[in-house]
Amino acid sequence: MRRMAAMVLVVAVMAGGCTRVPSPVEDPSPGHDAPPAAAATVAPDDDGADPAAASATPATALWSAYGVFAGPIEIVDGIVVARDVEGDPDILKGIDLATGEVVWRRASSRGALVADALPDERSFDAADGSRVILNLAPMESDPATGRRTFGIELVDPATGELLKDPVRAWVGRSRACPGSDGLCLDVEDPEDGTWHDVRIDPATLTLARFEESEVRDGVDALRELAGGAAVEVAADGSEAIVRRDDRGAVMWSLPASEIVSGSMVRSLLAAWTEDADGDVLVLSVLPGRDEDGATAVAARDFTAATVDLETGELLTRRQGAVWCRSGVRCGDGYVLRDAGADEWVADTADVALEGVDVRSGESLWSRTAHGLAIATASAAGAAFASMDGVWIVSERGRVGFVDLGSGAFSPLGAGTVACREPLRAPDPEHGRVIGAPADQVLVGAVFHPCGADGEPGEAWSRAAVEGAATVGESGGLRVGVVVQDHALVAYALG
Repeated sequence: MRRMAAMVLVVAVMAGGCTRVPSPVEDPSPGHDAPPAAAATVAPDDDGADPAAASATPATALWSAYGVFAGPIEIVDGIVVARDVEGDPDILKGIDLATGEVVWRRASSRGALVADALPDERSFDAADGSRVILNLAPMESDPATGRRTFGIELVDPATGELLKDPVRAWVGRSRACPGSDGLCLDVEDPEDGTWHDVRIDPATLTLARFEESEVRDGVDALRELAGGAAVEVAADGSEAIVRRDDRGAVMWSLPASEIVSGSMVRSLLAAWTEDADGDVLVLSVLPGRDEDGATAVAARDFTAATVDLETGELLTRRQGAVWCRSGVRCGDGYVLRDAGADEWVADTADVALEGVDVRSGESLWSRTAHGLAIATASAAGAAFASMDGVWIVSERGRVGFVDLGSGAFSPLGAGTVACREPLRAPDPEHGRVIGAPADQVLVGAVFHPCGADGEPGEAWSRAAVEGAATVGESGGLRVGVVVQDHALVAYALG
């Protein structure tokens, strides 16, 4: 099975860029990563409160951890796992979600590839259901051969201890294995310099060569979607959206030709699950795209569809529209431009919007949003994310909420949203590899509160934390952890 290179459409929302906001985190005393902070709780929103009012509820800082942190960051059983890139080498840290105390540290690195792209996968579920963290130990060079390698370490997030003896290799990307569980790594062959995939087996935590053709018989190519569904290409070239059970047996198959007339594997595509139980597959597809050189595409080029994940039934289909947000289709006026690194950014424009029930296809509302600003939520630009039930956008230069049930736009008022900015840091390892001074490379993103006018805000609201944070639970309290300037900051969410 050959791997298909295909561009990915990442849909989120954007406001104008924000200037840097002074960090609330002071440099800690020597030997302390997490200076103490007074704990406080925030009263939960009243049922039925409108989004603008909810956004104005202040968020209270619980603790902060000093450093220059980068993604990906996650919370596993009360431990925040984050990489501090301030020094050389990087340090992977396990931080107690409740207190901000650093529980463990490991020397780390970012691997061999530093392209401006979305973060690699750095964790996976073992066969027993526990979470395993991938850490790439700093690069070493063999004096005899000159070969450079990283240590592939599998780490227990609770203790920071190794779960398996490390293996050394020159490692590029890390990602979910197509059509399989575990984690896949791009590894260079030391003999001929070619690259191949290795898979970390979730049952044994051992590494072995991975070939997609060994995963699904009769499948020539594969592209994962969401909710366990994938586009599969048969030996005769026909494409279908297929969902399989845990044993690999086909639960249902929907010919891709019922949605688009061209290739779905080679396409500009966005996919996610929706509905109360996540049982609807939501798709926006521009078929047949494979590096054809076009730098701009419009809604008229796309097809928006939804599929029942339980049965494979095609629920809705609309030619000439894009799902811009769950339950919201964008039509006339919507244009995407190539921003590089497989990312596409939407123009600020007057855009026709339609609220749609993703299961029935019923039109709930429609209007034209004037001066609508939306874009990819990547480190390539300033952006802020959205919460359940509302869509945070900018219209006519004002930041606010679109209610998904009515389509009504409400300016933000007294609250704040999360403005996202790229984080760049020196990468000495990369400098040594290329034989040049260490350059500033993209390592993640930081967030700042932004007000209704798009200017830096004074305080973090709950809406801002919800939009930007990795959320976990500690002692019955929901806690959001945000990458804020040169620190991790934890906020109480009620």
